Amino acid sequence: MIKKDRIRLIPNPLYNIRYGEMKGPSTHARVLVYAMDATGIQKIWCKEDLRELVFRMMLAFPDLEIAQNHFCDSYLFEFHYKGEQMKMEYEDLLACLGLYTNTLPSDPTDVDSWIDDLEGQLLEAGRSAGRGWSLSPRPKEDRKLQKRSDALFEDDLEISGQQIHDILIGKPLHLPEREEHQDEEYDDDEFNELVVYPDSEDIERARFVADDLVNSMPQEQFDVFKEAGESHLNRVHTMEQLSKTKLAKDFRLIHLPEERLDVILRHLMKEDYRSDMSYSEFLRSEYAYIEDLAHLVWARHHGLIFCMYEPRVDSRWKVDLRKYDGLGCGDGINLQQTWDYFRLSEIKDVFRGLVN
Repeated sequence: MIKKDRIRLIPNPLYNIRYGEMKGPSTHARVLVYAMDATGIQKIWCKEDLRELVFRMMLAFPDLEIAQNHFCDSYLFEFHYKGEQMKMEYEDLLACLGLYTNTLPSDPTDVDSWIDDLEGQLLEAGRSAGRGWSLSPRPKEDRKLQKRSDALFEDDLEISGQQIHDILIGKPLHLPEREEHQDEEYDDDEFNELVVYPDSEDIERARFVADDLVNSMPQEQFDVFKEAGESHLNRVHTMEQLSKTKLAKDFRLIHLPEERLDVILRHLMKEDYRSDMSYSEFLRSEYAYIEDLAHLVWARHHGLIFCMYEPRVDSRWKVDLRKYDGLGCGDGINLQQTWDYFRLSEIKDVFRGLVN
């Protein structure tokens, strides 16, 4: 998924079924990630994660009326996106299982500390949120708000963290004139009105609702992602350990035995292949990119690529991934598409038996 949005997802077949094939994250995933930022939850891989997210959302966003929605209509909350009213339904929660916002997600801070810093949490979430959507249960009353927020983003004006927060939770927004100072902040009294600090009764009620909601969802879905999450963490820890070591040897195409080099060049150059071409001549030719393709095959053979799509690679693999941007298959770096386009699986065994 798109890293600049800090939205990452352990593969979830329900996600594609629910939202179809998308270039970017779904609206529901973006809204949930904003809620995760606001509540200090860095992953939703198991029932405990989701229970804590719902619990803290009830405290951070009382206007969403999650308790009433759950017990009366069996959904979490309503929000609007570009003027369209949408619902966060339980099916969306299951489709978005596997979301995480840090490569190595940490456990949330304790509830008391989080509540003490609720204002700061909401502001920070607002600063990192995506454009064009609001976490608000009142789409009809917020038509003007949406137009104002669209105008802000279309005009590329600088706005404060408090103003972003207003857009997200559906509070009235002041649109500054062009000549006004764009970074003007609200005073403390004004912003404090936006944050409602929960009392002990609110906390007890939110715990009850979160327990009831999450316990009503199928356990088997959570079991899959709890196991996948543990595998992800193990992989990240392995990557960290590997980063502290060095490869015994890096790749150089010229160091390949001649018969194996022929296999690579014949496959990728086809009818243009010449056995008498010198290495320096090859590097000056239109086929110089073959060295990068061979490097990719070598790295995959040695297990240095953890994800071909994003991509995620072993930090010891000293390669400029920008070399693969659009290599044979349009814009962007997707090693799997490059691999498939050049049919590299047909020469994937060329390094078998070699030492590095």
